[in-house]
Amino acid sequence: MKRLFTRVLGICLSVIGLGLFVVFTSSINAAQSLGGPMNMSPSPREWCYIVLTLDLIFLAIAFGGMKLARLRRNTVGLLTMAVGVSVLAIGIWNHVAGPPVDIPVGPIADHERIPVSPEENIVVYVVAGLCLAGGVLLMTFGKSKRLLAGIVMLWLVQVVPAQVAPDSGTDAVWANSEIPLNYRTEER
Repeated sequence: MKRLFTRVLGICLSVIGLGLFVVFTSSINAAQSLGGPMNMSPSPREWCYIVLTLDLIFLAIAFGGMKLARLRRNTVGLLTMAVGVSVLAIGIWNHVAGPPVDIPVGPIADHERIPVSPEENIVVYVVAGLCLAGGVLLMTFGKSKRLLAGIVMLWLVQVVPAQVAPDSGTDAVWANSEIPLNYRTEER
């Protein structure tokens, strides 16, 4: 009974921590209202710093809940990817639905919201990308290390050599090319 209680408590803490992480992180690039009572709300840049600090607390709560629930690494990776996709989707929605940056705010352009700076959009996208990359890494490490190593080796052997420009002076072989590796030393 104690084991079941700790698992349920851990899952609840994880859901609460990850849910608050998604809501607060995606609010970084949400357009704020033009007027608050006596201008008491923080500026968008200050709000970004506050949210990133709160995100660390929410991630600690979620991590503690995952440890209590004894979730596997693959499950944690899947949850991390779901959080990343959620933050990315809401962040894109806020970016697209927000007022444009280049239109002045005032009585002429009655948007009733403050435009969001591009840096705040970038912060949301970077956090979402880190969640997605972390989720992929958590899901691939473990039993499938050989698969990840095989993909990396394939990329290093096949893709990287093909990225060399033909006029760069290297002896790279291009795909669908009849030029041999030592074409400069052969007699023509």
